[in-house]
Amino acid sequence: MGDFMVIEIDSKLRKRLESILEKVARDINLEALAIFTREGRNVAFWSAEKNVDPDLLSATSAALLAIGDQTIRKLDKGEIWEVIVRGSRGYAVMTKAGTELLLIGVGIHIVNLSIIVKILRETARKLGEILSS
Repeated sequence: MGDFMVIEIDSKLRKRLESILEKVARDINLEALAIFTREGRNVAFWSAEKNVDPDLLSATSAALLAIGDQTIRKLDKGEIWEVIVRGSRGYAVMTKAGTELLLIGVGIHIVNLSIIVKILRETARKLGEILSS
């Protein structure tokens, strides 16, 4: 088995991350936004809905990312950037936040997917920098 990334953050940093997640989620009309490790461990989470389980969201997202990553590699399409999943009642967008962290946004209304992806990439980069410092 591979090494697992362990991220220990204090409550002050967690609150800062959750504040950033909430602001971004509200700005682009997301229901939930989470940062997690490639292994599926939740680092920080915000949701407008109380019934969203952050650990389940992180774990299932990590599994989906692993499949997307393998698909991109097998098709020789380079490095994975995002995984986008759309359903009849919403969507999820995952993007990298540094080398070992990921960001997932969950929403209902896609007004402009390219803008949402761009904002999530910028947020992921910012969160990755905060967590690596």
